[in-house]
Amino acid sequence: MNPSPSVPLRQRGAALLVLLLALGLVAAYFGLSAYNRALHNERTKINAETLQQAREALLGAADIDLDAHSKGLITDESFGRLPCPDVTQLPNPGGQASVAPDCPATARSTLGRLPWRTLGLPPLRDNAGECLWYAVSGSIKNNTTPMPALNWDTLGQFIVQDAGGNILAGKTPHEQALAVLLAPAHALGGQSRPTSGSPPPECGGTANTNNNASYLEGAGSPWPQALAATTTLTIADITSFSTGSNNDSAQWITPAGLFDRVKHRSSFTKNINQMIDNIVTCASSVTPVPPSYPAFKGLGNRSSPPANNLLDDIWSCASDQQKALLTNWQNNLLYTRPGTDSTVLLNNGVTYSGCTAVLLFGGERTASQTRASISQIGSDSTPGDPTQYLEGTNASLFPAAGTYTGNARYNPNSGSTDIARCIKPYSGQQASFANDMGSFASSGVGVITGVSDGSSPPGVAAGLNTVRFNNAAGSSGGCFWYPTVLQLSGKVLRAYYEFWFSDADPSGGADRGNGFTLQLVRGDLGSPSLPANPPGEQCGLQTNMGALASGDPRGVISYLVETDVHQDAGNNDPAENHTALLRNGNLTHSLTNGNPTAACNGTAAGCRHQPADTFEESPTPKLHRQRIEIHTGCDATCSNCNAAAPLASNSSRLTVWVDCSDCQDISADLDRSATPPTVQRCYTPNPEMNSVYLGLTAGMRSGASQQSVTLWNFDLRTE
Repeated sequence: MNPSPSVPLRQRGAALLVLLLALGLVAAYFGLSAYNRALHNERTKINAETLQQAREALLGAADIDLDAHSKGLITDESFGRLPCPDVTQLPNPGGQASVAPDCPATARSTLGRLPWRTLGLPPLRDNAGECLWYAVSGSIKNNTTPMPALNWDTLGQFIVQDAGGNILAGKTPHEQALAVLLAPAHALGGQSRPTSGSPPPECGGTANTNNNASYLEGAGSPWPQALAATTTLTIADITSFSTGSNNDSAQWITPAGLFDRVKHRSSFTKNINQMIDNIVTCASSVTPVPPSYPAFKGLGNRSSPPANNLLDDIWSCASDQQKALLTNWQNNLLYTRPGTDSTVLLNNGVTYSGCTAVLLFGGERTASQTRASISQIGSDSTPGDPTQYLEGTNASLFPAAGTYTGNARYNPNSGSTDIARCIKPYSGQQASFANDMGSFASSGVGVITGVSDGSSPPGVAAGLNTVRFNNAAGSSGGCFWYPTVLQLSGKVLRAYYEFWFSDADPSGGADRGNGFTLQLVRGDLGSPSLPANPPGEQCGLQTNMGALASGDPRGVISYLVETDVHQDAGNNDPAENHTALLRNGNLTHSLTNGNPTAACNGTAAGCRHQPADTFEESPTPKLHRQRIEIHTGCDATCSNCNAAAPLASNSSRLTVWVDCSDCQDISADLDRSATPPTVQRCYTPNPEMNSVYLGLTAGMRSGASQQSVTLWNFDLRTE
């Protein structure tokens, strides 16, 4: 008799049920995991879009602050700072006030709600309808002074990690976040978020930072954090989201994220370059040239003796805005006066020899450089590590004498390249708007002087001294004379300035008028600015661009650099705006006026209007640059000049460059081969021009042809 098969069949059926149940559980697990992942991804996407909008608004706030400084609207140290969070419920419930309150605790990182109204935003909300939170480092928040230096080496105070311990921001000190935006998402177990209040807060609950645990799972307390402390913020990963232990998400701003955006602004570049120019001008005017010291990469200590160090000297020359720039960027400056002269070889081929001292600006970090510790940065009592700022031979040479290399100007497209500048005393004279603005004397009408402000040309660095020649009804022009006589015979004179016309003057459109000149008049009759002079001998007519004319005792023997933006048939002007070199107070382009040609035809002989749109721009006037060199002691054709040992003809060569690049440094001649002149002329000088007075003159029309011009960055040297 065969055994019954019923028992094995039942066992096999039970096993099958167990297997099916197990497969169902596995499928449910993976299905739930897939659902959790999909839900997490969807919520993460919503939060990411909201956080990105807030991040852009914060970067925009830093941009606006930077722009305000570049126009001189703000002159304190709050250069490019981020706003404070909303840290109170009343009277600023949920970021509703127009401006968030000052951050408490200077230099300490702070946590609160995103100040959405301060940023000009609606109350941004995450996927759960919660308002965003915002943590900002003490190193960048816009709180009370004194403020820490802010530059591209500033360290953020936040490390961001996920719930699994993976570092998302802050693997190195320079990768730490300056600011972190947090989306709290739905309340988790144990979190209580009240919505009541009187008045009811826009965002609900409280912005009391030490109650943040009701919203954030990984922010900790107490807030504000300890001075200069690094805080770790923990956000969700897929596991913590699934288990309900952390569902926060975040975005952040690092120093690189901030400065990669702002460093390409023209105003940022101008600020850096103007700061360096002012330091070189100031240090060159000090006798003797300031010594270098072991502390702070040669800069010395401004707050304690010895007083005759570079920082002390340049501080006395600086405007309020320049002082703010120095506060933020002095870590990047290196200075040496080794006792033996050095050479500066620029990357464009220009060589400066006989440099008593050398100023260097360490640009952006290279991949191998770190600027995080006092031993690397330096301090009033610590030398710092120059290899963390300089590259190549500069790093190994500093602070010894030798040949230093680099660019003359900061360029964001080569931001890590060293900037090298030559500093040496000079035997001649020097004048600049930066140091001598108060010495200049105005006469005529329409002359306005002051520090650049919101009405100044766009992109003009903040805090600069400017002179503006306004449109003014009447016959008189405006003049701005330097009242100290300048020795010209046996010297080389170099000058540089920048300018901007206020009104667009397109070709074929309104013919604005008239223009301005740089005029050098004979020095043997005294300064034109003397109050005893009749008004007509202090400044010329509007129609003559304010220049002293041929009927004036000083103007009758003079040199003129004309920037003409109005066609005057009586002057034989071309239709186009132009630059011209003229003599003896006469603006007429005529052979009888000693010009090499009666035509202003685009040649470089003495009058040039090509390209024809040099000063004809629309809809926005451009910023322009002019550099002038006068060499004495030249041969008959001015091919060779030797001011110290004049050649037989003893001619003078007057050269002008318009809109030249890297031509601000007037401590040496510009390379004429690499940078061809715009116009040049060779003169047989009058003995009366052995010494000269220099002035800027203008004649600006009002009414339908109104125009005005602003000039700044004026620098002059003879040697």
